Amino acid sequence: MQKNIETFNLILSSPCLEDLSALVDFENRNRTHLSKWESISTFKLENNISPDLAILQRLENWIKECAEGKSVRFFIRAKANPEVIIGFCNFTQIFHGAFQACYLGYKIDYEYEGKGLMFEALEAGIKQLFEGLGIHRIMANYMPNNKRSAKVLDRLGFTVEGYAKNYLFINNHWEDHVLTALSFEQWQKDTRKIISSLSTPYSAKKSSLIPELTVFNFKKSLGFYTQLVGFQILYERPENDFAMLEKNDAQIMIEGFTGENRFGLTGKIEKPLGLGMHFQLQVQDVQSLYQTFKNAEYPIFFEMEEKWYRIGDQKICHDQFLVQDPDGYLLRFFQYKFNGIEMDATQHFPTKNEIELLMKEKKVPGISLAIIEKGKIALNLEIGLKNSKNNDSINTHTLFEAASLSKPVFAYGFLKLVEKKILDLDKPLVEYFSYPDMQNDKKRNFITARMVLNHTCGFPNWRPKDAPLKIHFQPGERFSYSGEGFLYLQKVVEHLTGLTLEEYMQKNVFIPLEMNHSTFIWVNDNKKTSGHDAEGNPIENCVNIPQNSAFTLHTNALDYGKFVTAVLNEEGLKSETFMEMFKPQIRVQEGCINSIETYSEHLSDSISWGLGWGLQCSKSGDSFWHWGDNHGFKCFVVGFKDSKNAIIIFTNSANGLALISDVIQKHMAIPQPAFDWLKNGYLLSNQKF
Repeated sequence: MQKNIETFNLILSSPCLEDLSALVDFENRNRTHLSKWESISTFKLENNISPDLAILQRLENWIKECAEGKSVRFFIRAKANPEVIIGFCNFTQIFHGAFQACYLGYKIDYEYEGKGLMFEALEAGIKQLFEGLGIHRIMANYMPNNKRSAKVLDRLGFTVEGYAKNYLFINNHWEDHVLTALSFEQWQKDTRKIISSLSTPYSAKKSSLIPELTVFNFKKSLGFYTQLVGFQILYERPENDFAMLEKNDAQIMIEGFTGENRFGLTGKIEKPLGLGMHFQLQVQDVQSLYQTFKNAEYPIFFEMEEKWYRIGDQKICHDQFLVQDPDGYLLRFFQYKFNGIEMDATQHFPTKNEIELLMKEKKVPGISLAIIEKGKIALNLEIGLKNSKNNDSINTHTLFEAASLSKPVFAYGFLKLVEKKILDLDKPLVEYFSYPDMQNDKKRNFITARMVLNHTCGFPNWRPKDAPLKIHFQPGERFSYSGEGFLYLQKVVEHLTGLTLEEYMQKNVFIPLEMNHSTFIWVNDNKKTSGHDAEGNPIENCVNIPQNSAFTLHTNALDYGKFVTAVLNEEGLKSETFMEMFKPQIRVQEGCINSIETYSEHLSDSISWGLGWGLQCSKSGDSFWHWGDNHGFKCFVVGFKDSKNAIIIFTNSANGLALISDVIQKHMAIPQPAFDWLKNGYLLSNQKF
């Protein structure tokens, strides 16, 4: 067997002890990202030994298995940075004799997802197993909600052979799996291989118009389009300096210039090529691609801009920038933000420039924003810096502390237990779990899940450190905002399901909604933005905060938008459950967030509480809302059930609510009684809004 394999972008190497440090770094970077797909023991201490020692033991076992012929394993590295492991490609449980088969497993760093690199690595690894080891059959199984795995296996030619219920114990519970396999005969016939690609008519492919670009330096141009832009090689003829490239549904051909062309030349071939035209390419994350070019110090021909234009009575908006390839061809990369929004003179959507001016005025370093129109995410903006003291920009992978926006997500997940009749909304919680943090107060026998979700359980928001948990008024009597209540309900859920909060939410909310950048595990690494004080100075991040349903959710506007979209479209819960969620359960006191510390007899005419959500009435119609406030982080969401419109904003600043209020009320022209209620509540509590 070949010990190392090189592809165009990658190096695949067999494991050795010298890989330990890079392997530890990989697992630390991807602990949260990979926990939803793997046995939880991968990242837990094994036999009470240190994490590094546990990884060393696994590495030694892998090396031993490879030496004994029981498995073939490759660490995946990018040629551009070969010191770093970016993924694994493992062929295990190798059977010889009459069976000649093995199982395939793989994983990739979260920062390298969606670039086609796993396909490139697996294509090379599979070739080695079939041709180098004589394997006849490779089996690969994936969880039904793992759409990326399904796509890459399909591209490689694997066929679905079955579906296994409760197949593997993943992240502390049994998961179904789709069973697939690829035989040597299938692999030989696979139309994705070069020989088949050459005989496949272009009409069978997605593009009906495919430009062929003449280039002076074939190798340099190929590197530009594959390594920077992200095209994949469908096939190439190196002897002719020719390659057919594909990115999503876009295809181009590049061919090295030899001084002549069999079709004849229409003019003099000299740089810059492609005068008078440019190529437009739609991408999924234009900000990340722009940053890729910046990091590579590649010259930008036209800097990033926000472009608006009209098509009929629709308005379109996208972000775009332009670069020239090595031969001078001009490429315009763009991503839709508003796509087909109806023109309305009474409503003005925020532009990036307008928000940047507000950010400067309010001293807010970074913002993540999503707008939902008619039940679909129509706009996503990631603007500014993770930390005001460096130039690390926020992108679609950056995590914010969601603070109390954790509560509606947990409420949504919790109500699934109610639908399954595992728990009743109006049955005292002590009948499910005796909470040791409460003193022997008879009032605890009256607290129900409904009271927790509508903040009438009588708990404070948070008790003083090391103090017992007190019930300050008869449960159900009045509204008083409480995080302690949500923590109590979390303990009930963990007790009834046998799962941690993170495990339960991954299984029942995050994975079904494809919220791939959301976790209740506290994040301390560079995926997360720093919080900032009122003067714009970074605040030191808290560490080792236990999972808490009231405030430890880490996410961003795009991921949270998937959750709000599900709520607006009534997905994941029954219609009657959503009706109960948005039914006013209790009116709040005017300007009184916490009625234990400050109390008002005057009830609000516009603000009430449902199950996990604040509810408000305004001239724009009824809406649901919530805010979040952790130290140095402020966020807000408001949604309109009737129109299925919503806006979600996360900021990394103590000044965030002031900015959010301006964006929503001034630019969106939507009155928000919630802001007045919050301002009065903050004022009474001597807190900054």
